[in-house]
Amino acid sequence: MGRNPETRASRTTELVATTAVVTLVVAAIILYHVRHLEPVDRWMIRAEPATAPPVGVRVAHGIFLACVIAALMIGAWLGRRVFISDKGRGLATFGMVVTGYLVAGVVAVSVLLTAGPHVSWARGVAFTVLVLGVPAVAIAAFSVLITVVRLSVRRRQADLRPGETVLCDQTGDHEDPAHPSWEANWQLPGTRERGGFGVCVSGGGIRSATFSLGALESLRTPDVLQKARYLVSVSGGGYASGALRLALQPPRGGAGPDTVFDTGTPELDYLRRHGKYLADGTAQWIRALVVVLRGLVAAQLAILLAVVLAGRAIGGLYRLMPGGTLTDVPAPYRWAVAAPLLAALLLWMLAVVTESGDVTDRYGSVLRVGVRFLAFAAAFLFVAGCVVPLLVAASDRLPSLVSGTRAQEAGAGVAAVLTTGYVATLAGIFLTVRRIAGSALSWVKENRAAVARIPAALLQRLLVTLGVLIMTAAHLYVFARVVDRTATGGTMWPGTIRFLVLVVIFGALALLVDQTRWSLHPFYKRRLATAFAVRRTGNTAEAYGWNEETTLHEYAKKPDHWPQVIFMASANVSGQDVTAPGRRVLPYSMSADWLGSPRLGWVRADTLAHNVKRPLRLDLTVQAAMAVSGAAFASAMGASATPYSLLFALTNARLGTWLPNPYHLYHHPRGTDWRNPPLPRLRRLHYLIREIFGIYPWNGQLLLVTDGGHYDNLGLVELLRHGPEVAICLDASGGSTLPAGALGPALTLAQQELGISIEIDQPGPSALDPGGDRLARSDVLTATIHYPEQRPEGVPETGRLYIGRAGLTPHTPWPVLAYAKRNASFPNDSTGDQWFTDEQFDAYHALGRHVGDCVVAAVRSDPHLLTTADRLVRPAAVPGG
Repeated sequence: MGRNPETRASRTTELVATTAVVTLVVAAIILYHVRHLEPVDRWMIRAEPATAPPVGVRVAHGIFLACVIAALMIGAWLGRRVFISDKGRGLATFGMVVTGYLVAGVVAVSVLLTAGPHVSWARGVAFTVLVLGVPAVAIAAFSVLITVVRLSVRRRQADLRPGETVLCDQTGDHEDPAHPSWEANWQLPGTRERGGFGVCVSGGGIRSATFSLGALESLRTPDVLQKARYLVSVSGGGYASGALRLALQPPRGGAGPDTVFDTGTPELDYLRRHGKYLADGTAQWIRALVVVLRGLVAAQLAILLAVVLAGRAIGGLYRLMPGGTLTDVPAPYRWAVAAPLLAALLLWMLAVVTESGDVTDRYGSVLRVGVRFLAFAAAFLFVAGCVVPLLVAASDRLPSLVSGTRAQEAGAGVAAVLTTGYVATLAGIFLTVRRIAGSALSWVKENRAAVARIPAALLQRLLVTLGVLIMTAAHLYVFARVVDRTATGGTMWPGTIRFLVLVVIFGALALLVDQTRWSLHPFYKRRLATAFAVRRTGNTAEAYGWNEETTLHEYAKKPDHWPQVIFMASANVSGQDVTAPGRRVLPYSMSADWLGSPRLGWVRADTLAHNVKRPLRLDLTVQAAMAVSGAAFASAMGASATPYSLLFALTNARLGTWLPNPYHLYHHPRGTDWRNPPLPRLRRLHYLIREIFGIYPWNGQLLLVTDGGHYDNLGLVELLRHGPEVAICLDASGGSTLPAGALGPALTLAQQELGISIEIDQPGPSALDPGGDRLARSDVLTATIHYPEQRPEGVPETGRLYIGRAGLTPHTPWPVLAYAKRNASFPNDSTGDQWFTDEQFDAYHALGRHVGDCVVAAVRSDPHLLTTADRLVRPAAVPGG
């Protein structure tokens, strides 16, 4: 494919600029060593010797500085040209402004040293030049690196074409000012039909999966499910819908739509025997615990290497600074820290005073840029001049906790950090999914009256908080000691050889490893597959081979007489550009045709799979969709976020994965401009850093996608987005009462985002709430769906909603009631309980079948059904009958 002239010129410009930067850097290095310019550095930074070097040497040093400054300026300018995000270009602009300050700073130092006895003030200015030179060098180097990478990458990904295989910005123009937001949330890819009949199954782990399989079996018996257009699933409901869809795959002669996962079939018996899919038996438990430990060690190793390398670099910077120690900062350095902060405050006050129209229009942008630059500069100088010395001083005052050699002390420290982090991670996992910890702490409660009064959840929270604090403090301590030893020791530490080895190891971890492989996501995906990825071969059930890629566009494709399966997940975003405060997620659906959501856009599943490489392609499968949709605990969880998100990021005890963002693919197509980056082959270390600091840009190249329950744990909002005339919602999301469940938030979200109101029939929601005997009055709640006046084509004016909830009524089968009598938490066992016994499995499955029968009966006897909807779910009339 040819490029337009503008693109060709742009590529040439960047190529010339990159060559110029490399040439200037090489020339500066050669000049520095050939002319022996180190004495000039000592004179300018340390005022040693007291007299200025010869004029010729100073001229050579001036040429050297000119080469460096020019390289930094061109490098930052390259960032302005190549970076595609506003924040990236803003960072490059900051680099250019800082480089301009470096010029002024170097001139000021020379003047102060030659015009009179101003050594201390010259050192203060030199301090600011050295500190601000760090971000200037980093920005320029990163800009050049990105330019070289994008110039050399040959992957075009031309199949990802905006308007064809990538869709976005499909909204129209309307006069109603309240409608555009609803219209944006109503968007679906063009191939999706609206109306008809749909089903959604809720989240809730294996509890929901087992209940949903039973309920869907009842819906299949009268040929109701086979007429549905969509089957929307979340979390545990996704386990069930994914298992059903995979079981319908060839070879022929296996399960069919009418019998798949029916009671007594080989595939259901297989699943029943694998109810403890996460771990069953000592060997599997050991393996699970080792996987958690492996992720913890990998994350801590990467962070530790980064801390040591950063400490060595900053310590080397402090070696150049005379006139004091890290724990006794000279006054000029303190003034150097305070000056930009005071200047920023002065400019801000000036901007407030001059807020009149003419002045603001003329100088407002200049003042704002000045305030921002000075604020950033003050932040860097504050860290270098105050925070780092305080950390070093604090580390000097800490007593040695372990006597012995330095290696023994280091080993003991590492062991303490890993042990605390490991235990805190396990506690955080169980606490986040609400697993009861009482049994684990029962011996404490029995023997210590004081401890017995402390709730188990509080103990877990304290342990998790302690783990995060210890790991953070340990890394800060290591950083401070490396800085101190490098800055004040006789030689740089670690030594040159060790330093280079650490750089190579860190580079390999940062550039050559997909950080998602370190997390619990691959383990969770594999364990789910061992139970739910199964198909019938003759009279037996056979598990899928792990090497068989169950790609979404092939294995989730809609078969005859079966609904299209849509897995619902959540895309985590930061900021308030596209979400309300506190929500922090957008819906992200995964199906055989498209991936994405209304606000983000859509990308064709088959085209995307053909344009990405492993391991990203492995997360575009049915098994991955099941795991992502059920990623209950992660470093970001939307409105369900816990204080332990940082812990999960620091220890790699996180589910979910990073997936392509259709919005980015639409607005930055690789085939039209070489500056637009291709989808990455690996999700490198910087994605883990984003998780640690909670940085999730909504328009980024990849999005962190986690449990669909973080958006809507019923899948009801996504089903309503498709405008069904008849909707069935199977709810096993938990909650002892309906108000405590997921229905209320789902109805509120449907009103906010789609303008849909739900009118619940009488008797109201209280009919589903258990009384004193744990028995509710009804198994099914019915309601009328009122779609907004301005709605997409194909969406009816009204529809009917049937909610079948996992609860107990006087009509519940007696074996289920008997099981409930022996198990007080049934049918709301904790989502943390993912280890089902055969009796537990049978009880939930039987309850699901019963509720499914009740839903079918409610649909068939409903006098409110519209004529069109009536034909969707009632059996066809028998000719001549």
